[in-house]
Amino acid sequence: MSNHRLSASHTAKLIVLNAYFYGQEKDKHISRYKISKNTLRAMSGRSSIRASFLSELDYELAELGWMLVENHDDDLCFMVMATTGNWAKLSSRRLSTLIDEGADSIDEAYENHIEL
Repeated sequence: MSNHRLSASHTAKLIVLNAYFYGQEKDKHISRYKISKNTLRAMSGRSSIRASFLSELDYELAELGWMLVENHDDDLCFMVMATTGNWAKLSSRRLSTLIDEGADSIDEAYENHIEL
């Protein structure tokens, strides 16, 4: 890859193009994927990825209808924002009692229902 240092805007376009080209190869629509930070460094021509660059990149991706999420495996995950349109939208109504009862009740409910 070239050693040209690309802007957040051009890097965002490459991220979207990467999904498009991969989708063309696989003959399917790609609405989400992930890459390593090393791959992002190579794509953007940067020796390091700073938080300020990720913030700019997140903004530029949003302008293109995509979003960026950093996971705990040092991966960067990308997703078309429109795909969230069919997700369930939850209110906090079912949590009202737990919120009113406070931290101990929240911990107990979490341990009973989630930490199985």
